[in-house]
Formats: sequence, C-alpha cells, structure tokens
Amino acid sequence: MDKEKQECCFDNPAVDCWEKSSHDVSAIERQLKYLKDWLKFILTIAILVSFISLVMALIAIIQVSGFLKNSNDVAPFENVTTLAMNGSGPQVYSNADLSIAITELENDIKVAKSLTNTKIFISGRRDYVGCYIDGSNRDLPFIFWDSPNMYAEICINHCLKYGYRYAGTQFYDECWCGNQYGSLGKAAESDCNAPCTGNAKEMCGGANRNSVYSTGGLAYTPETSCAKLRNSQTISSSYDGIYYLKDSTNTLFSTYCDMTTDDGGWTLVATIHENNLGPSGRCTSGDKWSSEQGNTVSHPDGDLNWANRNVFGHLMSATSADYKNSAFFEMAASDIMIWQVPNDTPWSNFKADSYLRYRTTNGFMKTYTNLYRLFKDYYPLTNNRYDSCGGGNGPSVFVRYDKGDLGTTLYHFGNGIQDEVEAGYLQFRAIGQSQAPFAMCMGVRPVEGACNPQHYCVGSAGYHHSKEFCGDFAALDADGYGTGQGNSADKQLTESVYMIFYR
Repeated sequence: MDKEKQECCFDNPAVDCWEKSSHDVSAIERQLKYLKDWLKFILTIAILVSFISLVMALIAIIQVSGFLKNSNDVAPFENVTTLAMNGSGPQVYSNADLSIAITELENDIKVAKSLTNTKIFISGRRDYVGCYIDGSNRDLPFIFWDSPNMYAEICINHCLKYGYRYAGTQFYDECWCGNQYGSLGKAAESDCNAPCTGNAKEMCGGANRNSVYSTGGLAYTPETSCAKLRNSQTISSSYDGIYYLKDSTNTLFSTYCDMTTDDGGWTLVATIHENNLGPSGRCTSGDKWSSEQGNTVSHPDGDLNWANRNVFGHLMSATSADYKNSAFFEMAASDIMIWQVPNDTPWSNFKADSYLRYRTTNGFMKTYTNLYRLFKDYYPLTNNRYDSCGGGNGPSVFVRYDKGDLGTTLYHFGNGIQDEVEAGYLQFRAIGQSQAPFAMCMGVRPVEGACNPQHYCVGSAGYHHSKEFCGDFAALDADGYGTGQGNSADKQLTESVYMIFYR
C-alpha cells in the first residue's frame, strides 16, 4: 500500500479507504456541478433584472424629457413641425408625416413640401406672465407632467414642444400647458411660493396656483392668407409677426401678418423700396417695381412685376430691398393697407416704427381680386398709350388712418406738390404729361389737371424721355435729395418703404 493510502486508512484500517475516498471525490464533483448550475441561474436572473431596470430607467428618462404623457392628458397638436427664424443656417426638421429641407436665404425660410395634415410651429420671446389661480377646472388643462427636477425652463420646453403658447409650473414639481390663461383670475405673487424641485431659488407656483410663462410659440395649420389663419380653429391669436402661409402648390413661405388692426388678418404681400435715387441710380439694379434694364426704348414697359407672377426679395430684408411674395398674385383681397416704415427696420418693429398706416374700407378690391389682376387685366402699365394729365388714370379709393392723418401725409411731400394732390386716398395708375404710367400713389391722389405723378407716385413703366420719369420712386428727389422742398419729398419718406397688405 502506498503512503497516500496508508494515511487515508490510518484511523480505520477495516475500511478500504482508497475506494471510499474515490467515491467522496465523485460526490464533491456533483456538488460543484450543482453549485455551478445555481450560479448560472442566479447570474441569468441578475442579468434579466438589470435589463428590466435599464429599460425602466430609459422610460423614466424619456418621461422626464417630456416625450411621454400620463393617461389623463388631452391630446396635443399632432405632427408639429418646428421652424424658427433664428439665423442659424440650413436645417432639416422632420416628423411622422413630413420631412422638409429648409434653405435659408438672408434669413428667409422657404420650404417646398406637401403640408397636408401638418402643423407649423414658430417660436418667439419667452416671458414670465404672472401668478394665476388654478382649480379642478384647469386654467392650463393640457399635458400634465410632474418631475423631481421641475423648474420653469424645462416646463416651457415641454409645452413648447407640443405647440402650446403658455406653460405653468405648480406646487413644487408640476407642469401644465395651454393656449390661454387667466380664466380663474390672477393671484397675488406671494401665492406662488413653492420652491421648484429642480431649482429651489425659483418658485413653481403654489397650491392651486400656476407660475405662468409664455413659451413664445404658436402652432397652426398653414393657410393661404393671414385672414384665414385668424379665422381658423387652430389659431386664436392677437400676435402681430411672422407666420407661414402656403401657396397654390403647397409651398411654404414666411410673411408678416397684422393680426390686430381692425380685427386683424392682414397679409404683407409686397414692399417698395428705393435706396439709389439720383440720375445715375434710376431704373438700375434693385428697381424691381420699374425697370432693372435701364431707361431704354428696347424695354419700354419695364419689368412688369406689377402684373406677373415673379417673386423676389426676403421677408427679413423687406425694408432694405424690394419684396414680393406669391400672395400678391394668388390671394383674393377685399381691401388694401399701406404702412410707411423707415428703411432697415427689423420685422419686430414694423408696426411700432411705422409713421403712417392707412387702409381702404369699402371692399373695392373684390372687383379686381388683387393688384396683379388690377394691373394685368384692367389697368395695364404700358408706355405712350394714354392721354396725358390723368386721361388714363385708374381708380382712387378713400382710406382710413390707423396712424397719422391727412396733414402728416401732405407734410412729407414738397411744398410744390401739396397743391397738386389730395390726401387720404390710394390712386392706381396715374398718368402724367409724358404719358408715363405710375402704378400707385400712396396716401394721395392727383387733383384734376395735375400732370406730375413722378413727384408723388411710385412704380413707373420702363422707358421715358427723361430718367426723371423712371425708377421705383421716380422723381421724389427732383429738387434735392430729401429736402422736402419744391418737388422733393422729405428725407423720412425718401428713406422708407411702402408696405402693401391685403385682406
């Protein structure tokens, strides 16, 4: 017997200890195998539990990010596509029904894509509105969300993403959204005294109190005019500013809507600008309402942009260059409104910085549909085809002033002109002594026998015996640039644009 066997049997020589030891080794192997199987099972359970925990954590993160709503939410706007006039260059936005490539030219966004069942969202300023009462009949009833990290900015972004105009934080960690607020009344600011769970230095409302913020946003389905937007069920806005409309091909374009003057719904369709008066500047590049081809007999009727379907310019530079969008020739209008606005005014100040605003009120444009049809089918702007001194003048229509008056309108023209015009009108196609037609006289019309529309009207045709009769602003500087004397307009008028709105 070898030494190992002797040691095994030393205490019990009657037993075959080597054989017993072999059996014990087999038992140990079975136990080890059993233990390994259990370890595999426990490891599998642990992996499964970890996976489930990870999924639940991802769901929680998504909820905190505002992508999920609880089951009591009211459905928000669907298929909201965000377009921001932010000057950040070409971008692509997409959702379930729409994938659109945005080309930004001088900050004006143009999109060619079907817009069926798609809502457009625009963003603007965010402001704190105040502390407002809430209750069981919710003041801000949509997209309830609570978060252990609640504060104003994430609540605003949450409501913004769903296209709502207002966000309200409430009772430490709640967020509510809506398009109107204040239905239950305003509360004292001291009632909004609950520190936000995500920022204790900021108050998130209180018990049945909302700290209300403007999201700066508005969601709506694009229409073909600002008036249709104003009257649609997707928008109930008194916000003047940039909106997106669609043309007959469903191409999206941005323009300015006045949503407040006389119940709103006014669509900006064109601006007329002149920054290069003087003999060498008339009928040159940029004179799109007269002739960019020069004062030549080979181009007798100018560029004809009053009566064609060209579009040009960009909304963001509409006060520093000529501008015309497709609503000019597609939209059916009843009335026209004119704003006189200083050059280079940003869109946000169009209305505030205007020094004259006036509009027709009798629905006269229904006869012609729009200016495109008026000049194309009724009163064409062609040279040397009319009697001089008003023999071929078009209609003149009385206007109502929203800013300014008859006296201030006359004041901007030279003293040599004031006896030749009558303030308080829009005149279409005025004919002068050279048989030259001028498209529009803004705020004035020539009196009987007046023969010099080049000094107070805009948009001439292309060829005349003198450059004084050619150009977008023609001879508004005949007796010196911006002097306001003789036949010259003053500098304020000369260095401003005429903005044309339809409704």
